[in-house]
Amino acid sequence: MPYNPDDFALDVANFDLRNVAFPFPENNGYLGSEKIKETIGFVSKHNLESMLEIYFKWWLEKGDLEPKEYPLERRILEKLIHS
Repeated sequence: MPYNPDDFALDVANFDLRNVAFPFPENNGYLGSEKIKETIGFVSKHNLESMLEIYFKWWLEKGDLEPKEYPLERRILEKLIHS
């Protein structure tokens, strides 16, 4: 779903899309579930805590908990190191 940062009063200067760990703006509260509900009427079935619980349960049930190396992640990190 495309979005216009101006609709959420986001300061796009604070986005760092090269930061794969946390590319979000300092004022990420504008993207909170209450703001999204007020703006577009979307209501999530889960809150953050329940989403994390579901993910954690799924992850533990997988059984393979070894760290992984992903090609895209490796390429991004290489570019960041050399930029």
